[in-house]
Amino acid sequence: MADSPLKPPLQRPPGYKDPNTSASSTASAPHRPPALRNKPRLPSSYKPKRRKRNCCRTCCCVFCFLILFLIVVAALALALFYLIYDPKLPVFHLLAFRISSFKVSATPDGSFLDAQVSIRVEFKNPNDKLSIRYGKIEYDVTVGQATEFGRREVPGFTQGRKNTTTVKAEAAVKGKMLAVEDAARLLSRFQSKAMEVKVEAETAVGVAVQGWGLGPITVKLDCESKLRNIEAGDMPICNINLLRWINIRG
Repeated sequence: MADSPLKPPLQRPPGYKDPNTSASSTASAPHRPPALRNKPRLPSSYKPKRRKRNCCRTCCCVFCFLILFLIVVAALALALFYLIYDPKLPVFHLLAFRISSFKVSATPDGSFLDAQVSIRVEFKNPNDKLSIRYGKIEYDVTVGQATEFGRREVPGFTQGRKNTTTVKAEAAVKGKMLAVEDAARLLSRFQSKAMEVKVEAETAVGVAVQGWGLGPITVKLDCESKLRNIEAGDMPICNINLLRWINIRG
Protein backbone atom coordinates (compact mmCIF):
# COMPACT_ATOMS: atom_id res chain seq x y z
CA MET A 1 0.00 0.00 0.00
CA ALA A 2 1.40 3.15 -1.16
CA ASP A 3 2.01 5.90 1.35
CA SER A 4 -0.26 8.96 1.04
CA PRO A 5 1.55 12.17 0.39
CA LEU A 6 2.20 14.47 3.42
CA LYS A 7 0.03 17.53 3.73
CA PRO A 8 1.97 20.77 3.71
CA PRO A 9 1.80 22.70 6.98
CA LEU A 10 -0.71 25.48 7.11
CA GLN A 11 0.69 28.93 6.59
CA ARG A 12 0.16 31.34 9.45
CA PRO A 13 -1.66 34.47 8.47
CA PRO A 14 0.18 37.75 8.79
CA GLY A 15 0.13 39.18 12.33
CA TYR A 16 -0.65 35.86 13.96
CA LYS A 17 0.71 35.38 17.45
CA ASP A 18 1.01 32.06 19.20
CA PRO A 19 -0.81 32.44 22.54
CA ASN A 20 1.49 29.95 24.23
CA THR A 21 4.62 31.71 23.08
CA SER A 22 3.42 35.18 23.99
CA ALA A 23 2.26 34.14 27.45
CA SER A 24 5.57 32.50 28.28
CA SER A 25 7.59 35.38 26.94
CA THR A 26 5.48 37.86 28.81
CA ALA A 27 5.90 36.00 32.08
CA SER A 28 9.63 35.73 31.65
CA ALA A 29 10.18 39.37 30.62
CA PRO A 30 10.86 41.71 33.58
CA HIS A 31 8.36 44.50 34.33
CA ARG A 32 9.73 47.93 33.46
CA PRO A 33 8.15 51.03 34.93
CA PRO A 34 7.13 53.68 32.47
CA ALA A 35 9.87 56.14 31.72
CA LEU A 36 9.52 59.46 33.56
CA ARG A 37 9.61 62.58 31.52
CA ASN A 38 12.17 65.09 32.68
CA LYS A 39 10.67 68.49 33.44
CA PRO A 40 12.17 71.31 31.36
CA ARG A 41 14.57 73.46 33.33
CA LEU A 42 13.99 77.20 33.21
CA PRO A 43 16.94 79.53 32.80
CA SER A 44 18.19 81.19 35.98
CA SER A 45 16.95 84.58 34.78
CA TYR A 46 13.34 83.28 34.80
CA LYS A 47 13.45 81.92 38.31
CA PRO A 48 11.60 84.10 40.89
CA LYS A 49 13.90 85.90 43.30
CA ARG A 50 11.87 85.81 46.44
CA ARG A 51 14.63 86.47 48.91
CA LYS A 52 15.75 89.71 47.30
CA ARG A 53 12.21 91.02 46.97
CA ASN A 54 11.41 90.24 50.59
CA CYS A 55 14.63 91.92 51.72
CA CYS A 56 13.83 95.11 49.79
CA ARG A 57 10.33 95.17 51.22
CA THR A 58 11.65 94.77 54.75
CA CYS A 59 14.21 97.55 54.29
CA CYS A 60 11.54 99.88 52.90
CA CYS A 61 9.23 99.20 55.85
CA VAL A 62 12.04 99.79 58.35
CA PHE A 63 13.02 103.05 56.63
CA CYS A 64 9.42 104.35 56.61
CA PHE A 65 9.00 103.43 60.26
CA LEU A 66 12.23 105.23 61.15
CA ILE A 67 11.15 108.39 59.31
CA LEU A 68 7.76 108.32 61.02
CA PHE A 69 9.42 107.80 64.39
CA LEU A 70 11.75 110.79 63.85
CA ILE A 71 8.82 113.00 62.81
CA VAL A 72 6.89 112.07 65.94
CA VAL A 73 9.92 112.69 68.17
CA ALA A 74 10.57 116.08 66.54
CA ALA A 75 6.92 117.10 66.93
CA LEU A 76 6.93 116.12 70.60
CA ALA A 77 10.19 117.97 71.22
CA LEU A 78 8.84 121.09 69.50
CA ALA A 79 5.62 120.95 71.48
CA LEU A 80 7.57 120.54 74.72
CA PHE A 81 9.80 123.48 73.79
CA TYR A 82 6.77 125.71 73.20
CA LEU A 83 5.16 124.67 76.46
CA ILE A 84 8.28 125.40 78.50
CA TYR A 85 9.68 128.54 76.86
CA ASP A 86 6.62 130.07 75.10
CA PRO A 87 8.71 131.66 72.29
CA LYS A 88 7.58 134.92 70.66
CA LEU A 89 8.78 136.65 67.53
CA PRO A 90 10.82 139.84 67.96
CA VAL A 91 9.18 143.16 67.08
CA PHE A 92 10.82 145.80 64.88
CA HIS A 93 9.95 149.50 64.64
CA LEU A 94 11.27 152.23 62.36
CA LEU A 95 12.03 154.88 64.98
CA ALA A 96 13.59 157.60 62.87
CA PHE A 97 14.37 158.51 59.28
CA ARG A 98 16.24 161.77 59.12
CA ILE A 99 17.41 163.35 55.87
CA SER A 100 20.40 165.55 56.60
CA SER A 101 20.96 166.66 53.00
CA PHE A 102 18.83 166.35 49.88
CA LYS A 103 19.69 168.06 46.60
CA VAL A 104 18.36 167.47 43.10
CA SER A 105 20.46 169.06 40.35
CA ALA A 106 19.24 169.53 36.79
CA THR A 107 21.99 169.69 34.16
CA PRO A 108 22.05 169.37 30.37
CA ASP A 109 23.21 165.80 30.87
CA GLY A 110 20.26 164.92 33.12
CA SER A 111 19.05 165.19 36.72
CA PHE A 112 21.18 163.96 39.64
CA LEU A 113 20.52 163.35 43.33
CA ASP A 114 22.87 164.00 46.24
CA ALA A 115 21.40 162.90 49.57
CA GLN A 116 22.41 161.62 52.98
CA VAL A 117 20.08 159.96 55.51
CA SER A 118 20.35 158.38 58.93
CA ILE A 119 17.92 155.79 60.27
CA ARG A 120 17.17 154.09 63.56
CA VAL A 121 15.40 150.75 63.86
CA GLU A 122 14.24 149.33 67.19
CA PHE A 123 14.75 145.60 67.90
CA LYS A 124 12.54 144.37 70.74
CA ASN A 125 12.83 140.91 72.33
CA PRO A 126 9.55 140.11 74.17
CA ASN A 127 10.76 136.71 75.47
CA ASP A 128 11.52 136.36 79.18
CA LYS A 129 13.36 133.00 78.80
CA LEU A 130 15.10 133.28 75.42
CA SER A 131 17.89 135.44 74.07
CA ILE A 132 18.06 136.31 70.38
CA ARG A 133 21.15 136.28 68.18
CA TYR A 134 21.33 138.40 65.03
CA GLY A 135 23.84 137.86 62.29
CA LYS A 136 25.17 140.69 60.17
CA ILE A 137 22.36 143.01 59.07
CA GLU A 138 22.29 144.06 55.42
CA TYR A 139 19.96 146.96 54.68
CA ASP A 140 18.91 149.21 51.82
CA VAL A 141 17.22 152.61 51.93
CA THR A 142 14.72 153.77 49.31
CA VAL A 143 13.10 157.19 48.92
CA GLY A 144 10.25 157.94 46.57
CA GLN A 145 9.03 155.11 44.40
CA ALA A 146 12.31 153.46 43.39
CA THR A 147 15.30 155.61 44.31
CA GLU A 148 17.61 153.22 46.15
CA PHE A 149 20.67 154.26 48.10
CA GLY A 150 22.46 150.93 47.74
CA ARG A 151 23.10 148.04 50.09
CA ARG A 152 24.90 148.63 53.38
CA GLU A 153 25.85 146.41 56.30
CA VAL A 154 26.04 146.65 60.10
CA PRO A 155 27.46 143.96 62.43
CA GLY A 156 25.19 141.52 64.25
CA PHE A 157 24.65 141.29 68.00
CA THR A 158 23.05 139.21 70.76
CA GLN A 159 19.96 140.56 72.47
CA GLY A 160 19.14 139.56 76.03
CA ARG A 161 15.78 138.61 77.47
CA LYS A 162 13.12 141.33 77.66
CA ASN A 163 15.54 143.70 75.96
CA THR A 164 15.12 146.59 73.53
CA THR A 165 18.03 147.58 71.26
CA THR A 166 18.23 150.43 68.77
CA VAL A 167 20.31 149.93 65.62
CA LYS A 168 21.62 153.09 63.94
CA ALA A 169 22.68 153.15 60.31
CA GLU A 170 23.44 155.65 57.57
CA ALA A 171 23.14 155.73 53.81
CA ALA A 172 24.12 158.23 51.13
CA VAL A 173 24.13 158.68 47.37
CA LYS A 174 26.09 161.14 45.29
CA GLY A 175 25.46 161.94 41.68
CA LYS A 176 22.71 159.36 41.28
CA MET A 177 21.10 159.88 37.89
CA LEU A 178 17.31 160.31 37.78
CA ALA A 179 14.78 160.58 35.02
CA VAL A 180 13.55 164.14 34.47
CA GLU A 181 9.97 163.41 35.58
CA ASP A 182 11.20 161.39 38.59
CA ALA A 183 13.50 164.20 39.71
CA ALA A 184 10.70 166.81 39.68
CA ARG A 185 8.27 164.49 41.49
CA LEU A 186 10.85 163.48 44.09
CA LEU A 187 11.79 167.08 44.88
CA SER A 188 8.15 168.10 45.18
CA ARG A 189 7.34 165.26 47.56
CA PHE A 190 10.42 165.99 49.68
CA GLN A 191 9.44 169.63 50.09
CA SER A 192 5.88 168.71 51.07
CA LYS A 193 7.06 165.90 53.42
CA ALA A 194 4.86 163.46 51.47
CA MET A 195 7.80 161.42 50.18
CA GLU A 196 7.64 157.68 50.79
CA VAL A 197 10.62 156.27 52.70
CA LYS A 198 11.47 152.60 53.03
CA VAL A 199 14.07 150.49 54.82
CA GLU A 200 14.60 146.84 53.86
CA ALA A 201 16.87 144.66 55.97
CA GLU A 202 17.95 141.02 55.91
CA THR A 203 19.60 139.09 58.72
CA ALA A 204 19.91 135.61 60.24
CA VAL A 205 18.04 135.15 63.53
CA GLY A 206 18.57 132.41 66.11
CA VAL A 207 17.63 131.88 69.74
CA ALA A 208 19.85 131.00 72.67
CA VAL A 209 18.71 129.25 75.86
CA GLN A 210 20.96 128.04 78.67
CA GLY A 211 24.01 127.95 76.45
CA TRP A 212 22.24 126.15 73.60
CA GLY A 213 21.56 127.78 70.25
CA LEU A 214 18.72 127.11 67.81
CA GLY A 215 18.67 128.38 64.24
CA PRO A 216 19.51 130.62 62.58
CA ILE A 217 16.85 131.29 59.98
CA THR A 218 16.77 134.06 57.38
CA VAL A 219 14.54 136.99 58.27
CA LYS A 220 13.68 139.95 56.05
CA LEU A 221 12.31 143.22 57.38
CA ASP A 222 10.24 145.74 55.45
CA CYS A 223 9.74 149.11 57.15
CA GLU A 224 7.99 151.87 55.22
CA SER A 225 6.03 155.04 55.89
CA LYS A 226 5.84 158.67 54.78
CA LEU A 227 8.39 161.25 55.83
CA ARG A 228 5.83 163.52 57.52
CA ASN A 229 4.47 160.65 59.63
CA ILE A 230 7.89 159.67 60.96
CA GLU A 231 8.81 163.28 61.73
CA ALA A 232 5.51 163.58 63.63
CA GLY A 233 6.54 160.72 65.93
CA ASP A 234 4.93 157.75 64.18
CA MET A 235 6.89 154.51 64.64
CA PRO A 236 5.64 152.03 62.03
CA ILE A 237 6.02 148.33 62.77
CA CYS A 238 8.15 146.50 60.22
CA ASN A 239 6.72 143.55 58.32
CA ILE A 240 8.59 140.24 58.80
CA ASN A 241 9.29 137.61 56.16
CA LEU A 242 10.41 134.19 57.42
CA LEU A 243 11.99 131.49 55.26
CA ARG A 244 11.19 133.57 52.13
CA TRP A 245 7.50 132.54 52.05
CA ILE A 246 5.94 133.30 55.47
CA ASN A 247 4.86 136.95 55.71
CA ILE A 248 3.88 138.47 59.05
CA ARG A 249 2.37 141.92 58.68
CA GLY A 250 3.08 144.50 61.30
